[in-house]
Amino acid sequence: MESESVFVQPKESEVSLLERASFMDEVARRFKGEYLHITTTGPLPGEAHDCRLSGIIANPLSIVFQMECDNDSETRYTVANPERLIARRNEAGQLASLEIVSLDGSRTKVWLEGRRNRREDVAA
Repeated sequence: MESESVFVQPKESEVSLLERASFMDEVARRFKGEYLHITTTGPLPGEAHDCRLSGIIANPLSIVFQMECDNDSETRYTVANPERLIARRNEAGQLASLEIVSLDGSRTKVWLEGRRNRREDVAA
């Protein structure tokens, strides 16, 4: 009996510095208009939610998430000095979240929530 080769995508993979800009460009294209939830723990904690992705600028010194929020404001969430970028996938193999580890030890988690009902669209 011959064994079948089955390609299983790893649930977690690190994105190299050389691939980072093109990877983040692809994330920006794929998730444009989708909701994000971002949290940072460490020396400078922060959080952003109820915002839709409008773009990402990635370079060796920072990763900037450009967003439009439900309160009609535009905002940028900057992750300074990103040392590692880890992509996490769900059971179906689709990109579900990112983790960015900065040089100062901060950890930023980005959940790619996808489209969801806005609060005012949901009947009470």
